[in-house]
Amino acid sequence: SGEYKVQSLIPLGHVFLVCLETVKWNIPHLRNNWFCSYVKVTPPGWKTTQIFPCYHWFVGNDKVEICEGT
Repeated sequence: SGEYKVQSLIPLGHVFLVCLETVKWNIPHLRNNWFCSYVKVTPPGWKTTQIFPCYHWFVGNDKVEICEGT
């Protein structure tokens, strides 16, 4: 398990959709499968954090689009 931070160089404003995509590595004996519970988005200067529930195993070439949870 782990947490990864990604920063945007431009203001995002309110985010409505998050897209996650993986590409299969062609390296023998190396698995790049991983599980994503959720994505958190906190725009600079905002006091609230948006949560995008995912609960998805990424295997090989995979793509998922998720909307903000309620």
